[in-house]
Amino acid sequence: MSWEDTIRKKGSRSVSTTAIEYVDLVMSDNKTRTVREVIEDLFEMKKDKTHTNFKNKIPTTRELEYYFQNDAKYERVGRNKFTNQIQYQKVNQ
Repeated sequence: MSWEDTIRKKGSRSVSTTAIEYVDLVMSDNKTRTVREVIEDLFEMKKDKTHTNFKNKIPTTRELEYYFQNDAKYERVGRNKFTNQIQYQKVNQ
């Protein structure tokens, strides 16, 4: 791959399967949350974990937004009236 191809290359928006498991665990209580709130809850889970590579399991905000928008398990509920951020909720199946 040349350096020109490297510059044109777009970043992957995929989320690792382990990160998806942790996100599903956080969202399992069916509360509405913004992307930032989910990431904050993941960092709270990180404090309880003893292994050091948990940081790699936390997705970025863009990855998480992309995951919520394209996964049928989650639906967009509305916006937070204070922060104007989009809120998501797990769909009951």
